[in-house]
Amino acid sequence: MKTLQGRGSGRTTRQMKLAKKGSMFIWCNSHIEYPKVLAGEIGRLDLLIHRLSVLDNPYRLRGLKTVGVVLDHAAELTMKQRENLSTLKAHIV
Repeated sequence: MKTLQGRGSGRTTRQMKLAKKGSMFIWCNSHIEYPKVLAGEIGRLDLLIHRLSVLDNPYRLRGLKTVGVVLDHAAELTMKQRENLSTLKAHIV
């Protein structure tokens, strides 16, 4: 398994640690290897890691239930992604 060395300020780590168990964690781009490794290193294998593009198609979100949604601090959203994120957050159980 890859390990992480010398990355960033720890903001993503803090976000992951504070997330509810089983939360959806939306990464800031489509390259999700790093957040998956990070989640494993901090013992958060319960997090469901998704690419930012999950917010592009509202039909992918239809019927989805989640206990929490965490958006990586570095994510830059389009207006449509913001709307879809709001819809997704409305389905938190």
